[in-house]
Amino acid sequence: MWTRPLVEVGSIQAFVWKYSKEGIFANAKITQLTRGKLGDITESEARKEGFKNLEALIEYFGKSWNPDREVWIVRFRVQDKIQEKLVRKQ
Repeated sequence: MWTRPLVEVGSIQAFVWKYSKEGIFANAKITQLTRGKLGDITESEARKEGFKNLEALIEYFGKSWNPDREVWIVRFRVQDKIQEKLVRKQ
């Protein structure tokens, strides 16, 4: 979790697989950066983050889950799906 934003609106960021040798899988443009609380995250937002549901997101945080904890909400638009291109070439 970020205590301060590590990206800027309008910047292009490389998205990488966390545990993969594949590296970058997409480039995305940051469209919005806002502050919110974990407890304000909706079921729909949890699914957009890649979780099955809100309960799965809460389980992910485990004992560190605190609904009053402030987090940075980063919205983005995918610019280029690099991984998809790599798969097609093989």
